[in-house]
Amino acid sequence: MTCRYRVPAASLRQQSLSLQDAIENALACVVLKQALLGVGIAAEDTKEPVFVHLQSIDMRRMIEWKEVIIPAIASDTQADTKGESEDREKDEVARYEDRLLRSHEKYHEPLWDDLGGKPGWKIVVHHDLRQLGVKDGAGDVLLSLDISFCFHHAYADGRGGYIFHSDLQRALNMGTRPTELQNHILHLPKPPVLPPPMGVLIPFSQSWAFILRTIWTEVVGGLSLPLFLRRLLGFEPSEAEIPWTGAPVDALNSKTHVRTLFKLEDEARLKQILELCRSHKASLTGLLHALIARSLARQVKSRSFRSSTPISIAEYADPKVAGSAFKPGETIHCLITASSYDHNLDSTRRLRRSGDENDTSVRNDEAVWSLAREVTAHLRASKCNPLIQFPCVFYEIFPLLHTPESLEHKSKLYSRDDY
Repeated sequence: MTCRYRVPAASLRQQSLSLQDAIENALACVVLKQALLGVGIAAEDTKEPVFVHLQSIDMRRMIEWKEVIIPAIASDTQADTKGESEDREKDEVARYEDRLLRSHEKYHEPLWDDLGGKPGWKIVVHHDLRQLGVKDGAGDVLLSLDISFCFHHAYADGRGGYIFHSDLQRALNMGTRPTELQNHILHLPKPPVLPPPMGVLIPFSQSWAFILRTIWTEVVGGLSLPLFLRRLLGFEPSEAEIPWTGAPVDALNSKTHVRTLFKLEDEARLKQILELCRSHKASLTGLLHALIARSLARQVKSRSFRSSTPISIAEYADPKVAGSAFKPGETIHCLITASSYDHNLDSTRRLRRSGDENDTSVRNDEAVWSLAREVTAHLRASKCNPLIQFPCVFYEIFPLLHTPESLEHKSKLYSRDDY
């Protein structure tokens, strides 16, 4: 998760701090506040991974500075008009944004190493030297940088990423250097009090229908049966019946592709879109799904397809279990489930017929808003009671179905307060 920061150069000069020291100090404050950020993971590739206490963390290993090099465009400054100068500036911004996306792809792909010796997260500070090198003693120059919070999902989810950046921003504004940070080493002599694991914190339940359906799919469906029998039992649908979807991300298929769906220039534009969503009785998530579906519908011919989205379940945390170790909205944790939605052929046909192929607007596209409302209703129905059919609890009941290669569940069965 990446956020753009504007750091006043004058503030750094008043504190006699370099930008590197300011970020290191702030990050150390966040680690001291968030217990999960101060532990490693032992036996990650087994069925019994555990968090381990790290007595010290070298903060230099947790911060990576990445210069985003954008070659300057040569120009004749005397002949440049105001319009040409603005166009050149926009082009440089676009190229920076593209390289930032490519960097996101790079850091999303590799697996985490040495999890027993250091935490499974880090930050990457993307910067343009031309901005970081500006110094003006008379004015308050803002140094612009993009900070990416990269993390193993045993530590956090999307909401946890938001909490991390909020804490980091506050720590940067406070400008405090913790006493536990000495010569780039953050000392953690006492084991942190970890928030309860998800299976304890959330009051999950299971329905017999879900258990039997999962046994049928996972156990019986996993047996080696003749093709005609698998199709007869519904384990091997025909190609036309299989919704098109992306291949799962795993160790054999770790390639990541990141694209910009649309760019909001300012907060006012975001408010306009949210107002449109409210007027059409759709959520922003529903609109995002509908926009992506419209794009795919124009590319995937004569096929239905499936989309999925994570859903936070932090609000279902049992306060009696959480205690002081977990506060919703304040404590970093991984508390999510997922919901899938199938886009049938009728829906994709309507989307293909809506608007011009090169038109990316949504204001008057009823097909897009209709689908956005459908997805929104589906997500709200899923969120009403997502705790009855939750795979991680099922895998705890039947551990033989959980393998070290099952990356999806590895991050959900991790938490035992062992040191």
